[in-house]
Amino acid sequence: MAKSALFQTSQQTNVIIGTEATFGTKAATGATRIHMPVTSYSFSEVANHTLAVAPFRAGAGGATQSTEMVKAQRHDRMYEITLEFMGSPQAINRVCLALFGDDDGTNALIGSMPTTSNISGSTAVPVTIYFDKGSASAANTASFFLLSCMCSSFTLSGDIGGNGGVIMGSATFVTGFNPDKANISFSGGTETYNCCAIKLF
Repeated sequence: MAKSALFQTSQQTNVIIGTEATFGTKAATGATRIHMPVTSYSFSEVANHTLAVAPFRAGAGGATQSTEMVKAQRHDRMYEITLEFMGSPQAINRVCLALFGDDDGTNALIGSMPTTSNISGSTAVPVTIYFDKGSASAANTASFFLLSCMCSSFTLSGDIGGNGGVIMGSATFVTGFNPDKANISFSGGTETYNCCAIKLF
């Protein structure tokens, strides 16, 4: 009996990875993109900034503390996104491209490849991750997105007795840019849907 390659995320959200042309700018409407076969996702608390003691007042009376007492340190804030997805060839290739810059199917990780701990000198291309209607009510079509995400880890797992024998992937992305939301309307470019999953048997 054939196994179904259909999937549904537990959050009922369409997750799209779009390739950026410029670091710090979200993927264009004609960008290469893939609808990831995500079954679940999570990301860090949006408003969870670190706090520091507020600076002293300048000028006369400068020895007194600011009335604000504490200050949010948004400059050191990083956001982490984890995607759990069915391990289709297209999805695996896309994550490997984000992680170490190779998506030709062999996905060879060789010692000469640079680290993706920062954007400088990396062969990996930052991506925009869209959560279509992930932050909106039914009356609002805006999509929640995080731009210029870098993939920091990727694992594959599989169990013949679980998930119908489908290989599952888990990828973690990080970004220092604040999350935002906007209407998305893609046109042109390469768009990948309905990725078939790899079976263990």
